[in-house]
Amino acid sequence: MVDVIVEVPYIVVDEEELKRRIESRRVRDTTKERYRKLLAQFKENFRKYDNGFVVFTENYLRKVHNKVKEKALTVNKIPYDEFLG
Repeated sequence: MVDVIVEVPYIVVDEEELKRRIESRRVRDTTKERYRKLLAQFKENFRKYDNGFVVFTENYLRKVHNKVKEKALTVNKIPYDEFLG
């Protein structure tokens, strides 16, 4: 039996490609800002190894754990935007 469904976001980005797009003159400032936020979220919450494998950081797992403890008794689903929003 499932008590709570937790949608944990797992993003994988090409950091070099995002950096290139941020530096590009052809990309709008609003789009650059979205890329900057995505890159910051990725660096804060995930670690990418040289072989391309991506894992959660300890800090991210703590955020997920704390959110589940906070919400588990009051909801039956915790959507992904609660973690990276």
